[in-house]
Amino acid sequence: FSGAWTKRGNGNFYENIGSIPKNPSNTAVMWMPPLKDSTKPRLFALCEGGHPIELDPSTLEVLCDEKPFNSPTSTVSSFFSAHYSIDSSDGAIYNHGYILDLFASPSINLMKLSSTGDLLKQERSDMPYNTFVHDSTISQSFLVYIVCPYITVSGLELTPFVFRS
Repeated sequence: FSGAWTKRGNGNFYENIGSIPKNPSNTAVMWMPPLKDSTKPRLFALCEGGHPIELDPSTLEVLCDEKPFNSPTSTVSSFFSAHYSIDSSDGAIYNHGYILDLFASPSINLMKLSSTGDLLKQERSDMPYNTFVHDSTISQSFLVYIVCPYITVSGLELTPFVFRS
């Protein structure tokens, strides 16, 4: 794929203006159970920008280009991070994605999906400043996102995100 970290066209800066970055699918993988009409588990390639890309587990051929989990109920309103968390008690998948909106405050989309990839909940959460959230951790009660500043501002107070499942 020609992606966010790959030059498009002839390498001129203006050839990417207005384009949403493509997922080069080069960071992590996610296995999902088979769909009802199949016995083959599903394999998704993930990256920080873009939606998961479904691959054939046997040949690695692209089956579905950037459509979250082939499920009509899984329409997320952001990218899907390569770093997800799985709740060991019920198999729910938690993830986040940066929301690209030049006219709104910086924010991420916090998501909860079923163990089969159906979107159960999503919630927009404003960030204290414009930065990316890279990863998270999960406990029995909380999903924790750490906001690391790229620019240090004296007196900046960070407010933690709270996402209730």
